[in-house]
Amino acid sequence: MVERGVATILSRKIISASISGTFFTIILGFIQPNPFGEEIRSIQSYFISSSTAISVYMLYSFPAILIYGVVTSIISDKVGDMISIKVQVKKTEPIVSGAFHIIFGLILFWVSLGAAILFFITDRILRGRNKEYNWLQAMKSLTIPLLAWLLVWGFFGGMIFSLTRRVFQYNKNRVNEMKKSSPKLPLTTEERLTLRRCKVKLSEIAETDVISLSKLGILIL
Repeated sequence: MVERGVATILSRKIISASISGTFFTIILGFIQPNPFGEEIRSIQSYFISSSTAISVYMLYSFPAILIYGVVTSIISDKVGDMISIKVQVKKTEPIVSGAFHIIFGLILFWVSLGAAILFFITDRILRGRNKEYNWLQAMKSLTIPLLAWLLVWGFFGGMIFSLTRRVFQYNKNRVNEMKKSSPKLPLTTEERLTLRRCKVKLSEIAETDVISLSKLGILIL
C-alpha cells in the first residue's frame, strides 16, 4: 500500500513537471526571446528568436525542473502535511506547501520562481482530480516536452526556409529591375542609392537571425 502511494505521488510529480516545464519554457521564450541582447528588428525575427530561445530553454531547464522540481515539491508537500497535522488544520497544508515551493523556486530568482509556481499549480490541479497515477502515465507524459521541442524546431526550420526564400527573391527582383531600367548604360546616382538601400535591407533581414542561429548551434554543441 505504501509503495503504491509512493508510486502515485512520484508519477503525478513527473506528469506535473512535464506539463509545467513545457509551458514554462514556451512562456519564457516569448517573454525573453533574445537572451543575448541583440536588437529584434521585425516580427519575423521575433518569432525566430523566440523559437530559438524555447529550444535552448527546454534543452537546459526541463531536466532541472524534472529532477530538482520533483524532489523539492515532494519535500514541500511532506512539510505541509506535517504542519497541518500538528496544528490540526487541513487548509494549512496547501499554504505551507505553496510557500516552500516559492522558497525552493528562488534558487535562480524570478526565472526559477516562475517555474516553481507553474509546477505547484499544475500539481494541485492533478491532485484535485483524486486519481491514481502510474508509471506508464508518467513515462507517456515525458513525450509532451519532446513533441513541443520537435514542433518548435519544425517551426524554426520553416521560418529559416521562408526567410531564405524571401531574401533571394527580394535580391532577384531588385537586380531584374536594375537590368530593365538600364541594361547597358552605367547606373545613375539614384539607381546606385536604390541598390545600396536594397543591400542594407537584406542585411537587416538576415543579421539578427544568422546571429541567433549560430549562437544556438554553439549552445547545443
